[in-house]
Amino acid sequence: MLCDEGIHVGLKGNVYRIVVRLALLQGSECWLTTRTQVQMLTVVEMRMIQWICGHMRFDRIKNEAIKDKANVASIEDKMRNTGFKWGGHVDRSMDSPI
Repeated sequence: MLCDEGIHVGLKGNVYRIVVRLALLQGSECWLTTRTQVQMLTVVEMRMIQWICGHMRFDRIKNEAIKDKANVASIEDKMRNTGFKWGGHVDRSMDSPI
């Protein structure tokens, strides 16, 4: 589905967010992430989004423009948000009596 040129890029972006990104970030709320790991995930994400949109790296289109076209937020922001969510769950569980 992500390869099909007949499908709208927005729909491909939805599939990416729902399926692919969840697989990439599985368990990331528990990771102790380094800057290198975040950079590698960002590179993988951008290459996949460029592939979904039908662009090559040599097309010289800015990453922000491609992300806007596919309606996808940064994977770094998503990792940060999931980590905060997990922290909130852990904090609430520590407050409850056993």
